[in-house]
Amino acid sequence: MDNTGIFTLRAKGETPPLDVRIIREWVPENRENEYHFLLVDSQGGAIQAMVKGDERDAVKSKLKLGSCYNLDDREDIQKEYYEFAARKCLDIQLKKTRGVVDYIGILQDTRHGTTKDQKPYIIMTIIDCINQPIIVALWSHIINSPIRYNKKQIESAQELVIVGFSALRVHDYIGTLQFKCTNSTYVYLNPTAVETGQLQDLYVSGIPPAPAATAVAIQTTFRTSCS
Repeated sequence: MDNTGIFTLRAKGETPPLDVRIIREWVPENRENEYHFLLVDSQGGAIQAMVKGDERDAVKSKLKLGSCYNLDDREDIQKEYYEFAARKCLDIQLKKTRGVVDYIGILQDTRHGTTKDQKPYIIMTIIDCINQPIIVALWSHIINSPIRYNKKQIESAQELVIVGFSALRVHDYIGTLQFKCTNSTYVYLNPTAVETGQLQDLYVSGIPPAPAATAVAIQTTFRTSCS
């Protein structure tokens, strides 16, 4: 089998044909003339691709989310890719103006609301891998997209519900860390990842999570500040 893959790519080097699957697509904030894709190969490599200007619509119309290129659809090319951040890394991301992270946790609570201009939003409280609660705010452009947020699947799930999020921005509210979605955010139910197993073990252990009293108060901030 050909060993050519994303890991073999080098800056200014040759660009060999690659077999990849498209697993995410989005329009970056403040760059509406661009369209970005996340591509993965059968070796677990991932790379972000971008088109802009006149090429954007032409390329977008030819590529389908979840499909493989350049060959026929192949089962050995993974359908999911994550780089879930550890809790200790969030303070570092908070200092970055444009920093985003993937994050995962056990879904503890989901609350729906609307902004002043009647746009829906969802506030999720999750328990992460170190048994700490943290809030995730999802705005209308995420929850109204079935590709990004499968409402029926996620909100009807029973028993242990583990959710993974891509491209969240870390926010600080009176010393408490929380997340807000970005244009690149996707929400995944029970993602295939090492962290999913860790959370399952945490759930089975029966250890109660840390108190989430601060999480309730934070919701007022989301309700009044989102736009």
